[in-house]
Amino acid sequence: MTFVRGVERDPALRADEDRSSRDRPGGRSFLRGDRTPPFKSLWQHLTTNKLYAVAMTRDKRFIIAGGQSGDVLFMDMAGRLLWTGRTAGVVNRIALAEDADSFITSTLQRGHKAYRWHYSGRLLHTYETEGSVWGIATTPDASLVVLGSEDKHLYAFDQHDELLFKRELDEPIRQVAVTADGALIFASSDDQHVYAFDRAGEQRWRFQTEGRVYAGVRVADEARVLVAGSNDGHVYGLDFEGNERWRFQTGDLVNALAITPDGQFCAAGGKSATAYLLDDQGEVLWSTQTEEAIYGLDLSPDGQYMVVGANDSAIYLFDYQRNRRVIKEKLNGRIYAVALSADAQYIAAASSDQKVYAYQYTDVDGDGQELTRPASKPHSRLVVGGVREEYARSSHAGLVGWFSEFEKSLRYQQFDICRALLDEAHEENSFNLSEGEMRFTRSLEGAYWLFRGIAHHRQEQYDEARACYEQSKTIQEALHNQDGVGQVIAVLSLLGEQEPAVDSAEDSMEAAAETMPEVAENTTEGEIAADTAGIEEVLEALEALETTPGSPRLRTTAFHRSQQAEMRRLLDEILNKPRVLGMSEKLLEQRITEVPPTEQHQIILLARQSGVIAP
Repeated sequence: MTFVRGVERDPALRADEDRSSRDRPGGRSFLRGDRTPPFKSLWQHLTTNKLYAVAMTRDKRFIIAGGQSGDVLFMDMAGRLLWTGRTAGVVNRIALAEDADSFITSTLQRGHKAYRWHYSGRLLHTYETEGSVWGIATTPDASLVVLGSEDKHLYAFDQHDELLFKRELDEPIRQVAVTADGALIFASSDDQHVYAFDRAGEQRWRFQTEGRVYAGVRVADEARVLVAGSNDGHVYGLDFEGNERWRFQTGDLVNALAITPDGQFCAAGGKSATAYLLDDQGEVLWSTQTEEAIYGLDLSPDGQYMVVGANDSAIYLFDYQRNRRVIKEKLNGRIYAVALSADAQYIAAASSDQKVYAYQYTDVDGDGQELTRPASKPHSRLVVGGVREEYARSSHAGLVGWFSEFEKSLRYQQFDICRALLDEAHEENSFNLSEGEMRFTRSLEGAYWLFRGIAHHRQEQYDEARACYEQSKTIQEALHNQDGVGQVIAVLSLLGEQEPAVDSAEDSMEAAAETMPEVAENTTEGEIAADTAGIEEVLEALEALETTPGSPRLRTTAFHRSQQAEMRRLLDEILNKPRVLGMSEKLLEQRITEVPPTEQHQIILLARQSGVIAP
C-alpha cells in the first residue's frame, strides 16, 4: 500500500528494516537472538530545525512536537501533518488537556508566552509573561493552567483564561505540576526549593534540596505523592503535605523524571547516563546504562516499560518484568524528548536531527491487537478538507490525494477517516469520478469493510466480524472482483473454525466456585467440605493432565495455539495485500490515457511528487 504524503520514508531506512541487527553496525540492537525484532519504524517527519518537545495523546490518535523554529506540529498516528501552529519563541514543553481536546505549549528565548491550542488547530488563548516560560501544567479539563517563568513568577489561569494569581519567588521557576482536580499546584525553582500552593495562590509548604530543581516535579494523584529531581543528584519522594518519604542519589544531575499514577514506580535519568526504576520507597528495582546523558524519559502506567532518549542519539526501551533492554534504536541526532503510549505499543521521539520519529513495538504482554480509537470529527474534517483544497488546485491532484489519504487511513485502521473519504467520493461525488474510477473507490470500500472485520476478528468479536465480512463480500461480488471475493471467503472460513480454548484449571476452579452457593442451600457443612475436597482433587488431576507429555489435553491446547498462529498469519497477509481493483497508480495509468498531452505531463509530475510510481 502507498502511504507517503506528508511523511518522509527514507528508502535506505526501509531496506534497513529487513536486515538483521548483526548486519547493522551502530544500528538497531535487539537482545533476543537473531529473529526479526517486533519493533518497526512507522514514519519520520523532517522539520526545519531542532526539536525539543514531543507528546502523544493517550488515545494514540495524535503526536505533537515543537522545537527551535517555534512551530507546533500536530500529526496523527499515520504521520500526516494535520496542521502547523506558529509561536514567537522556541517550543520547549507540551502539556495535554485531553478532556478538553486541547494542549498548552511554552516558549523560550524570543517569546515570553504560552499558547493553548485546540486539536482542530484553533489557537484558543495566548498567555503573556515577562520572561521565557520554562514550566507549564494543566488539569485534564483545562480548568486550571499554570505557568512557571524566568521572570520568577508563578501564573495561574482559570477555565476562562482569567488570571487567578501571580506569585513571585526568589529565583526563576523551572517546572510546574498540578493535581488532576486543580486543588494543589507545585513549582520547582533555581532557589533549590519545591513549593506547594493552593488554587488561591496561598503557599502551603516548601521543601529544600541542595541544588536547582531542574527536572521539576511529577505527581501521582492516586497515591498523593510527588517526586522531584534536583541538580544535587537526588530524586526526592514527598507526600502532598511536603513530608520527605525517601531520597535516592543518582550520582549526578537529574534531567528527567516519570512516575506511575499509583505512585508505585518512579523512573529517573540524567547526566550519570543511568536510567533507574525505583519503588515507592525509593529503592532501586532496576538500573541500566546508556552511553551518554539522558534527557528524555517516559514510563508506562503499570511501570513495566520505560523508554529513554539520550545524547548518544539512541532510543532505548526497557522491560522491567523481563529484566532486560529490549530495544536500542540509533538515530542521527540527540534525543531531547520521548513519549510512550499507555500500552507501550507506540513510541515518539523528538531529535536534534530535525525529525519527529514514530515507532511501534508489538511484543508487549497480550496479543497487542485492539480496535483503533475513532478519529475525532475535526480530525476527519482536516483530512477531507486537505483533499478538497488539492482538488481545487487540480482535479488530478485531488484524486491522487484522495487515494493516498484513503490508503494511509486504511493502513493505520483509521476507519472514521476512511468513512468520511468514502462519503465524500460516493454520496457527493465531489471529484466528478468517471464510472471506471468509481469502481476503484467502491472496491476500496470493500477493503474498508474487510479491514474492519479483521479488527473485530482479532478481538474475538465474531458476530461483528461476520457482518463486516458479508458487507465486503457483497461489494466485491457486485464489482465482479473475484480476488477480493476470495479473500473475504477465506476469512469467513476462519470464523467457522473458531473454537474456545481449552479451559485452564483456574477457569475450572472459578466455575466450581460459582456453583458452591447453590450447593450450600441443600447441604450440610460437612457435605460442603467433602465436595470442596473432591473439586480440589479433580483440579489437581486436570493440572497434572495439562502438563503430561502426550496427553490429549496438552495436544488440544497445542493444536489450538497453532490454529490461532495460522489465523493471525493469514489475517496479516490480507492486511498487507488487499485485493482491490486498483490503487493510486492504477487509477493514474487509466486516467493518463484519457487526457490531452499537457495534462499527461501534469499527472506524471503528480505521481512522482506523491510517491506513486509514475505511469
